[in-house]
Amino acid sequence: MKKKILTICIALAVFGFLTWAVIAGKTAGFDDTIRFAFYSVRCACLTVIAKVFTAIGSWWGVTIICLALLFIKKTRLRAGVPVVLAALSAQMVEKIMKALVERPRPPFDDSLIDLSGHSFPSGHATTSMAIFLILIYVVRTQVRAPAAKNLLTILLAVPMICVGLSRIYLGVHYPTDVLGGWALGIALTMICVIIGEGAEERKGRRRY
Repeated sequence: MKKKILTICIALAVFGFLTWAVIAGKTAGFDDTIRFAFYSVRCACLTVIAKVFTAIGSWWGVTIICLALLFIKKTRLRAGVPVVLAALSAQMVEKIMKALVERPRPPFDDSLIDLSGHSFPSGHATTSMAIFLILIYVVRTQVRAPAAKNLLTILLAVPMICVGLSRIYLGVHYPTDVLGGWALGIALTMICVIIGEGAEERKGRRRY
């Protein structure tokens, strides 16, 4: 429990610092260095890959993941419900923060896809971090075979990170948008985990 609370505090501190830096206009040098490095390696193949990952983190991509986990009986309670809660909380909080910060997206000429709305934090990064980190937690606590556990963890970590990176590559978010989304997603995930573990403990006590 202490480690989870510490993780929440660190993640929120990082998110708070990034929010302050964005509002204060202190991120231009960092953001431009990173995003232009991404733009410099653009090619047709990487663009297709980036669009696939960004689709995974879109509202319909997340919806498909949630429905699939809820539809399968074995994953419904252990994974489906926590993922849905994580996704909904991530969507709600990032929308509130976007409305408060009101950061414009990168210049339209730099983007490879058409997108409107505010930029900080990245909703794709927030939601993908939350749902895939929840799934990694489920895998690490429920899967017994070490080889399967490690393989599934790696497979889930790839989209968790690459969805956010795809947003920088496609030119629709600044790097600090993605970092802020990741930090917020981590905090929300740990809160969901703590709530879920508390519910399991209370349920266990009632059985006895």
